[in-house]
Amino acid sequence: MTKPLSIFVPLSNDKKAQKERNAAFFALFFIKILRGFGGHEREIVNWTMNDYVGMSVDTDVVAAFVSAAQNDGVGSGGTRNISGTTTRHILLEKTIADLHQKEAALIFTSAYVANSTAISILGRAFPDTIIFQMKKIMLR
Repeated sequence: MTKPLSIFVPLSNDKKAQKERNAAFFALFFIKILRGFGGHEREIVNWTMNDYVGMSVDTDVVAAFVSAAQNDGVGSGGTRNISGTTTRHILLEKTIADLHQKEAALIFTSAYVANSTAISILGRAFPDTIIFQMKKIMLR
């Protein structure tokens, strides 16, 4: 298996290292799928993947995932606003705050939710703020 990329390893001008990084990155996009009952396997490109730096195959991340599954069980459960705040939420926020040397951190369910929340809070915190919304105009 190709080693995952690490966001903590600085980029270098070394052509060999650059080639290895590229190979590791693009290997994440290819997945094997089974077709039918015959078990015939073929490789396809996964254009829906959001794992841009290979964290889903990082050994430390996988080990943490297995540990969490053994301690907390598995299943989608619900989002934080439905299922409530758990110890995992608190630990993750503390880890992120420590990593960025901040007093606190707040995690969101998606980038969309983070952005819409930030815009809403800025609008309330600074009442004179003007927020523009760009609309795509469809030509017929």
